[in-house]
Amino acid sequence: MPCIGGNRKMGLFDFFKKPKTDLEQYYEERGRREREQADSRYGEQLNSSYEGEFGSAGFRIVVGDIFTITGRGTVITGKIERGTVSVGDEVTLQRTDGSSRKTTVTGIEMFRKIKNTATAGENVGLLLRNVQRNEISRGDVLLK
Repeated sequence: MPCIGGNRKMGLFDFFKKPKTDLEQYYEERGRREREQADSRYGEQLNSSYEGEFGSAGFRIVVGDIFTITGRGTVITGKIERGTVSVGDEVTLQRTDGSSRKTTVTGIEMFRKIKNTATAGENVGLLLRNVQRNEISRGDVLLK
């Protein structure tokens, strides 16, 4: 990931609608040029790293921990890296050994609250249908 220099304070002048001095205009134009250069140089590389078999907006969570709840099923926990998931969505479980299988999310819980949907950045527990504890391990990935 590239590091782009610039002056954050000078970028705020647009927000406050203050008249710009020559120096402020210089920094604004410089920042715009650097962003355009970074987009042209690294944009395709950064976009392609997120696009794969399941698309750029696909749901992705890496399994952090696994629990078995008697009478309910198997729960995986982790932080959603991208996308959204809802109760009833069909997801693909990709194992670290390369195998994969389909399953359905039958419940979502976050900090002891039951939810219908979860989005990127949230730490959640997902209840999965027809998945046994020995069929999933830490590091496996759920994709949609």
